[in-house]
Amino acid sequence: EGMTTETYLTKDGFFVFDSSLGKWIKYDDEMYEEIVGLSNQQLDPTAQFELMTKYYESVVVLENDDTYELHMSISGDGFQDLLSEMLGMPGLGLEGEDLFGESNIDVKKMEIVSVLDKETLFPVAESLDSVMSITVEGETVEISQKGEFSYSNHNELEEIVIPQDIIDEAISMEEALAEFEAEFEQAS
Repeated sequence: EGMTTETYLTKDGFFVFDSSLGKWIKYDDEMYEEIVGLSNQQLDPTAQFELMTKYYESVVVLENDDTYELHMSISGDGFQDLLSEMLGMPGLGLEGEDLFGESNIDVKKMEIVSVLDKETLFPVAESLDSVMSITVEGETVEISQKGEFSYSNHNELEEIVIPQDIIDEAISMEEALAEFEAEFEQAS
């Protein structure tokens, strides 16, 4: 099933349109701080490559006329180890927490192709093909994802303004979870 998302992340907060609810959700300030902290923690390209080669099963870099293509694949324990290391980075406030609790993530396949501008190293495009299962409290859900992403207009916007109607109509994450639970109970 196809899904399109729209997101705003500014000093006014973190807002995401949820197409299944047909509503805007405003994430709490803690989530906003974590995302801003993560973007401030970005690694230099050499450190990113070292992180990838530590956990990914395959990393291949192709050089084109104007771009570099990074082809990466990961599965199984490598994904969970990588996720644990990334979420445990200093500055995110998650150090020492049990990140997965009783859940189990089994990545059967995850292939990523990232295309970077050769001159600036800004991302140009990315594709994702993954199959994973997640088990929580004995219930298993299998998720198959294919994604195509494109990036443009790097550093060209002067200011991002969240439309006032989005700010006014957005529901909290707690309200969104309550609506998801109500829909799930009706479907059962």
